[in-house]
Amino acid sequence: MRNTVIRLGAIALSTLLASTLSVRLPTSPAAFTSTRLTWGADAFAQRSGGRAGGGSFRSSPRSSSPSRPSSGGGSSRPSGGYSGGYSSPSRPYGGGGPVIVPVPAGPPPVYYPPGGYGGYGSPYPTTTVTSGGSWIVGLIILFLLGSVGLPMIFAFIHALTQGSRAGIQRGDQELFNDIFTVSKVQVALLAQARSIQDDLNQMAEAIDTSTETGLLQLMQESVLALLRSPENWSHALVSSETVNGFEKADSLFSTLSLQERTKYSVETLTNVGGRRSSKTFTVNPDKGPASYILITLLVGSAHDQPLFPAVHSVQELQLALQKLASMPAEYVKVFEIIWTPQDPGDVLTYDELLTQYPDMVQL
Repeated sequence: MRNTVIRLGAIALSTLLASTLSVRLPTSPAAFTSTRLTWGADAFAQRSGGRAGGGSFRSSPRSSSPSRPSSGGGSSRPSGGYSGGYSSPSRPYGGGGPVIVPVPAGPPPVYYPPGGYGGYGSPYPTTTVTSGGSWIVGLIILFLLGSVGLPMIFAFIHALTQGSRAGIQRGDQELFNDIFTVSKVQVALLAQARSIQDDLNQMAEAIDTSTETGLLQLMQESVLALLRSPENWSHALVSSETVNGFEKADSLFSTLSLQERTKYSVETLTNVGGRRSSKTFTVNPDKGPASYILITLLVGSAHDQPLFPAVHSVQELQLALQKLASMPAEYVKVFEIIWTPQDPGDVLTYDELLTQYPDMVQL
């Protein structure tokens, strides 16, 4: 009897407690997953990033025939057979017009005035003397030129023009076919190179990336900013891949871009295709000291072969950057620069570099 009373009392107490307490659970699995992911994101460090660029793989070249890069753009030629401009002669060799060859005439006629010169009589009768047989010499010269000289001259000129046209055809084929090369140059700099952040921020805010001229300026200025501080390079990663078709080139370029953009949490400054935007960023005061600045250059070009192999030293990285800076304008299809951190107060720690960029090679 006593045990029954105790059991009934425990049941009544449990019912009372259950009526006063309420546990609110997510109404759907998606809500529960969202709550869990939000908590997981807070465990990772927040970081800012910048992005600028533009262009299209479907854009046409600037001219029907390639031209040499300007003197300010460097002197090295890209791989793939780029050739300089060509101006054809006004009249093709071997055309329908006659070839006029001057025939040398004989010496001028000799005239002896009556009575001789100076009052002395001439021993010869007064007459006009012309050169006999000079036309024979002219015929001989004309024959030699026609049988030996002119064919050799024409053959030499023809060989030169055919060589120039062959070079132009190779350049035209590379510019107008559907083969593209997508390259990535990634450089980690020591945090003491803070000035490069200011340079990139100013470029993103000032350069019009919707034009071909502005896009080329952004690429060259970005590369020059890196080349000016080789003493701060610490890690690098370079890759170059050739694909066939617009769709594959777009897909590869977009994949590489998204991979880099997902490594920071907030895109605080963008200028893509002439569209600018900015977002505020709150720096975490508890984050570790600033160690690195990470810059990624993505280039889509009209080359039919990869631009460069992997790099393992400062010298190899310099050659790769110089090759980008000297790329002819008509070869540049798409360009994008991505850097993190973008906010001047933000930091990229040593642990973040090792975790998020494990494939980079220490220089």
